[in-house]
Amino acid sequence: MKIKKLAIRVLSISFVITLLSTGVINAHNNDVNYEMTDEQIKTYETMGMDKSTLNAVIEEHKNEKNSMYTDTEKTFLIEKMGYSDETFEEFQKEADTIDDIVHEKSVKDLKPKHSGKSSGKYPRDNERGYILVTRDGVGGVFKVGHSAIVTNHRDLTESNPGVGVHISRGENNWWKHNSSVAVTVNGSSKSARDRAASFSEGCRGKSYNYRLYNKWETSEYYCSSLIWRAYYNLGWDLDTEVMGRNAITPYEFVNNTQTTITYNNNW
Repeated sequence: MKIKKLAIRVLSISFVITLLSTGVINAHNNDVNYEMTDEQIKTYETMGMDKSTLNAVIEEHKNEKNSMYTDTEKTFLIEKMGYSDETFEEFQKEADTIDDIVHEKSVKDLKPKHSGKSSGKYPRDNERGYILVTRDGVGGVFKVGHSAIVTNHRDLTESNPGVGVHISRGENNWWKHNSSVAVTVNGSSKSARDRAASFSEGCRGKSYNYRLYNKWETSEYYCSSLIWRAYYNLGWDLDTEVMGRNAITPYEFVNNTQTTITYNNNW
């Protein structure tokens, strides 16, 4: 029973992080107008919320400004994630603590400053297995950037909400983003990087992991957990533990003594 309760608590906390990260909930502002942004709406759409339910939630938030969750929203989350009323209330109470982690620690420890410069060579030739990181929220859920691994000169392998792990054909063009970097893992051979890329490709079709604090999951991946696992299997642990031992963020691939930046676009 204790193990079950602990598992529920970990899952609850990690899911709150997902919602806080997108701004779907805000634990510190109970008097704000909860009219949702386009990004928040997209998050619920990728989670499978149909249009009529989404419209109901939007309207309810307009009328229930002090409610963290509306009744319709709560019903959706309980059904989607399999929570009971009791466990839902439990992770709702955790929100203040998680808000501090996401909105304070991520800003202070994770986000490097913009350099305003571009330098190095973008990985389009023989850089299979190189890691790309952008500040832009390209399909990302967590407010700590987005990452992908280079498949070839044209394509990338990444994991996105609502899509899961897939190859993005013709999308190896992150120099177009407002800010992006490419990194290579120190000491990795061309063969090792190829194996990392091949592992990522082999995960195609696996679901997106909405639980930031569950990087160990291998049946589903979020963007950075996929890349972390690809190199972890080869002997490199790229987790800097800035968000603890159970989460890995894209920015950690950049602020890392085990990687070298080979291309820098306004980072």
